[in-house]
Amino acid sequence: MSDDESTEPAPVTGDPEVDMALTRLAGIEDEALDRHIEIGEAVHGTLRGRLGGLGGA
Repeated sequence: MSDDESTEPAPVTGDPEVDMALTRLAGIEDEALDRHIEIGEAVHGTLRGRLGGLGGA
């Protein structure tokens, strides 16, 4: 990403775990390329866990 481009902030959902995962994903450009998959999988796992918890109530 060039210096003149700005990154949009991560959306705020009100769920602290989801917000943290989205913030981590929004900052992925600052990470080494070889960490992108690791970060994406961690975020995916967090979101799946939060969504999976919604169906059983």
